Amino acid sequence: MRLRKVYDAAEEEKRSVEEVGIERFGSLEAFEEAKEERRILDERQGKKAEREKERGRQPERETPGGGAKGFMFNDFGDSAASSRSSSAFKRPGGSSSNVPQSGPSTPSPQPGPPRPATNKRLDSLRLPSQANSPLQQSHTPIPSVMTPPPVASGSKRALSPSSLNKLQAKVLRAKLMGAPDAEKLEKEYEEESHRAQGYNVGSSGVRTKVEVLPTLDVQGRLYDVGQGGKDEEVRGPGNRKKKEAKFETHDRKTGEVIRINADDDQITLGEMLRQERFGAGMADQKNLDAQFARAIMGDGKFQSDLEYLDENAEKLSRQKMRSDAMKRQFAINDYKRTQKALSTCSYCYGEDDSLPKAPIVAMGTRAYLSCTLTEELVPGHCLIVPIQHHLCMLEADDDVWDEVKNFMKCLMRMFAEEDKGVIFYETVISLKWQKHTVIECVPLPWDAFDLIPGYFKESILASEAEWSQHRKLIDFSQRPGGFRRAMVPNLPYFMVQFDYKGEKGYGHVIEGTADAMEHEDGLEEGEKGGGEFPPYFAGEIVDAQFIYSKGIRIEEGAKAEEERLPTDREIRVINTQEARRLFGTGAQLIDGFNLFINDPSQYITHYYHWSAELWFGFWRAYSSLDPFITSNGNTTLPALRRIIFNHVDNAHWRDYASMNEWVVRASFPSLTMEFKDDWIDRAQMARPFVFDRVLLADRSAAMLALNYRRYQRTAASAFGLPGSVNWWMPIRNNVIQFAGLEPKIGGGTSSKPVITYISRQSWGRRMLRPQDHEKLVRKLRELEEQYGYEVNIVSPEKMSRVEQIQLAARTTIMMGVHGNGLTSLIWMKPNPRSTVMEFFYPQGFAHDYEYTTRALGMVHYGFWNDEYFTSPALPLPQYVDGFQGNDIPIDADVVARLCVERLSLVSELDD
Repeated sequence: MRLRKVYDAAEEEKRSVEEVGIERFGSLEAFEEAKEERRILDERQGKKAEREKERGRQPERETPGGGAKGFMFNDFGDSAASSRSSSAFKRPGGSSSNVPQSGPSTPSPQPGPPRPATNKRLDSLRLPSQANSPLQQSHTPIPSVMTPPPVASGSKRALSPSSLNKLQAKVLRAKLMGAPDAEKLEKEYEEESHRAQGYNVGSSGVRTKVEVLPTLDVQGRLYDVGQGGKDEEVRGPGNRKKKEAKFETHDRKTGEVIRINADDDQITLGEMLRQERFGAGMADQKNLDAQFARAIMGDGKFQSDLEYLDENAEKLSRQKMRSDAMKRQFAINDYKRTQKALSTCSYCYGEDDSLPKAPIVAMGTRAYLSCTLTEELVPGHCLIVPIQHHLCMLEADDDVWDEVKNFMKCLMRMFAEEDKGVIFYETVISLKWQKHTVIECVPLPWDAFDLIPGYFKESILASEAEWSQHRKLIDFSQRPGGFRRAMVPNLPYFMVQFDYKGEKGYGHVIEGTADAMEHEDGLEEGEKGGGEFPPYFAGEIVDAQFIYSKGIRIEEGAKAEEERLPTDREIRVINTQEARRLFGTGAQLIDGFNLFINDPSQYITHYYHWSAELWFGFWRAYSSLDPFITSNGNTTLPALRRIIFNHVDNAHWRDYASMNEWVVRASFPSLTMEFKDDWIDRAQMARPFVFDRVLLADRSAAMLALNYRRYQRTAASAFGLPGSVNWWMPIRNNVIQFAGLEPKIGGGTSSKPVITYISRQSWGRRMLRPQDHEKLVRKLRELEEQYGYEVNIVSPEKMSRVEQIQLAARTTIMMGVHGNGLTSLIWMKPNPRSTVMEFFYPQGFAHDYEYTTRALGMVHYGFWNDEYFTSPALPLPQYVDGFQGNDIPIDADVVARLCVERLSLVSELDD
């Protein structure tokens, strides 16, 4: 659209397109980039049109054809392009699709007066790389990898970047001065630029790039790059690969199998030995299991039974033929991946022998001790890192392992003086990632250290899918040699050991790597069906004690945060055997689903903190167990049976607006509640109780999570769980029905829009400027008259609970100053027009209602007077001076325009 306006303005003002482009885009380079982007998009459309023509259909519109950018080894010059142009189909009276255009096809100039002449001086200043870049070539290059011919001894060396820059400046100066050798210098710069990039253009017009052909992969195996025979013939554009020649597999007379693969007659014993020794290469060439799996995937009639396998053994065992060029290309690409992993590794030395980015504590000859790159699990959490880029510790030789053990002994001795033991664990999720392995060292108090082996054992046995190819738990104490003899280096694994020798600990072969590789950040993972092994597996076990807190009042400061951390009096993590030893087998069952709230009344007696945080997060976590919740709110989950408050009595859980009890009773009419005195009664009985199913809500513990630090919302951690997009509908629909309305109200884009302005002007805190409030009300009333919207200007404190919920359920756009009144947005029906507009004092921001709105699938806009912003371009949370004041400005005109824009949407495609 912006590019089209440039051409329109140039035609109207009778000026050069380049001059107008410089004014609109700021520089000629930016204008050329925009034209190039437009040209590439048009080329894609042109290719689509050509394909439609071949199928016998008329395309919707004509776009100039052209080439596509090719990230290949070979690129064909003008000769190939011209041959293709001459043979291309031309419409009667039309020109070839390969004729270069003077500008992008977006403007589509109509017949009429001729365009004004372009500025030749500006055209002459274009760089050669812009005029003759590979993007201008009108074909798609076909890649091939071949042995380069010998280079003449007298060939020139490539220029350095600084020399290239000087030559480029010389070209520009010659063009500006109109020097006669300008074209010669331009051609020289083009040749040197190609040479510096590793390209070489031969006499045939084929541009080649020389790559390094490696011999060893990252694991030290030799690449199989073929026998160095004759290279394949280079295929030009449009030439398809020849079909593989047919060959006989059975003797015509006897019917005996004489060959399975086409090259069985030519392959020698030496070649077979070479293929066996050269272990690096494509999986379907070096791994028989992968080769068999590939054959099954390519067989559309495959049946998983012995009879079919027996009848089709020859077909399934046939190996796909790979040319030497393909093998070399794989080696080159694999080498590039390795180089990328090494260049971005935070634990490796730089190419200039610079120290690793990791914060080194102590350096050895083959390994070093480092602090963690992220926040430590507990004080003293550190890493033992091999200096070489090993993918797992089992790859390292004995000298490296001896030095690692020395670091382990030193750490154990140091922390023993602090009455702590140390656990060591390594997690290798995938060898394909080629990540630098580390051993994590976590100190724990002796009482926790004595219990942690049992907890690791049970967690490993419960990890991943129920059925696995390998034994779930590998006990190092049952095999001589421990860790180094019990595990293998060519499979992903997890290991934890409790001594420095590796003879006390457990191992686990990771099979769910495909699931674990997806969504590594853990956000919006969706339903995976079980089987993934998380990279933070050990961290969750070590940190299990901190899912709970003392439940005391939350104050600011590091000292107060430390005081809220639990002790053995509040929680002890024990295994099943320990529980039976302490309590026997006579525990009483608390059946059904229970919500256990370990919070003080500080954040419970508040409509927002209860409904849009605690209740919101509780249901988001529980709803993850049913990924098929429907838009009508239908779910297979059993209803909540009871709520247990262990720090709050019956008189201190209701909020001042009396909304908490309404939300609870409307959501689950049959639930019961237990309070502080009831919990004390259970404790004084001195008998164990076992929950059938319990969800623990602990605000202080949630504040330790990463997602809370990102959004300052305790419910944020629950949103990393899988679930349905309709997860909130069971609660929302129950509350709406309890208020006397049909759940479907407020949905769709064809109903009459409802704008609700939550006014705080009578509240006394966080209010708009009086003149801005009056203008906003006036503008909203104008929208009501002009467009027929329903507009409501309300003060929640003057409405009953039923009225608040009913109005929120019908609302399409809710707006107001940051405050408790916006909490009712959770009863809105999400649809493409559903919007929340929140007014802040300029430069102030909080995630409270923004995160809640986005979690429901609606759109949130924050306002700073006449500026507004939305996700993902959000400011950092900040409570500036004036945030809580009564002088908050708002531009009513901007708000009204945005309302009209949002309410003009009729489908999600318009959003």
